[in-house]
Amino acid sequence: MDKRVYLLAAIGLVVMGISASLVLGLPIGVSMGHVLGWRSPFMLNLGLALLLLVLVKLWLGDIAIKAKPTPFATVWRSLGQRRVLFAHLTTFFFLAGHFSLYGYLTPFVSSQLAYSGALITLVYFIYGIAAVTGGSLAGYFTDRFSPRRTLLTVIYNGPAGAAIILLSLLTALICLQGNSTATPQTGHEAHINN
Repeated sequence: MDKRVYLLAAIGLVVMGISASLVLGLPIGVSMGHVLGWRSPFMLNLGLALLLLVLVKLWLGDIAIKAKPTPFATVWRSLGQRRVLFAHLTTFFFLAGHFSLYGYLTPFVSSQLAYSGALITLVYFIYGIAAVTGGSLAGYFTDRFSPRRTLLTVIYNGPAGAAIILLSLLTALICLQGNSTATPQTGHEAHINN
């Protein structure tokens, strides 16, 4: 994947890995914590990190770094370029959205919709599969069309998808609250009302 034509797909693959670790790791960690205790996800992370350390060393070997690291002042000045700043802001809001979802969606859904922990874990898992698939597809479409076209498509369709999800949650909340406040009718009252 070192050819220029696959560069954006490689970046998409890296983003897909980050999404997988963030989004799929949460339901797996929560499930392991319930079954094996709260320390088990940490032990799994330690084991996977050590395994990766060995695999990277065996697979990639020693990597010679020819270029000197870029000084921090140069990196900071690059934020003056509009495209670079926009790329950093996009990444910041992307990750902030991930963490905001985890922090606020679980308490909201469990308190307002009375979903069980298992159902919330399943929803996070489905969300994780969507995030991993989206990262891979973003890299593919960026190579096939253009970074600008792909990014603008995602930016314009993202709020529409979020609005649909929000409306679905609000509709479910209203329906559940409506059912919980309704008074049950006797057979005679139901017959009269019909």
